[in-house]
Amino acid sequence: MSGLAIQELAKQEVLVWLTQLQKEAGKDVSDEKLQDYVWSTFNSGWVVPGYRDAVLRETNPRYSCQPEFAVKHMPNDPMFKLVTQLYKIVLNILLEHGKAKNPWPNIDTHSGVLLHYVMTEMNYYTVLGGVSWALDVLAQLWS
Repeated sequence: MSGLAIQELAKQEVLVWLTQLQKEAGKDVSDEKLQDYVWSTFNSGWVVPGYRDAVLRETNPRYSCQPEFAVKHMPNDPMFKLVTQLYKIVLNILLEHGKAKNPWPNIDTHSGVLLHYVMTEMNYYTVLGGVSWALDVLAQLWS
């Protein structure tokens, strides 16, 4: 199942990275501590999941509408606050880092947080994606 729903795995990777960040830095992370963590991620050879969209050369429009939903339905969620804070910091770091032709966030950045709000078991995100794809195909057959 996980081989079919690679997009769901990307959402899961974002959430795993955010969870690790919260574990190491705490729930209320200062901008300076967050910058240090992001630089540490880059300097260790990793990327910040959810950034550097492979196709778009600007912020994904779907990324833009998801925060509006989150502000309305989960404004005090620590993960949502962290993603909002990251948006303000990561773009500048990616540009300063110099290796990002496209520093913009993709939809997975917020999607993982939204899934986290209603579904606590991250390992099932790929299953959810696979089931939704199967239902989509089934609906196409019926129409």
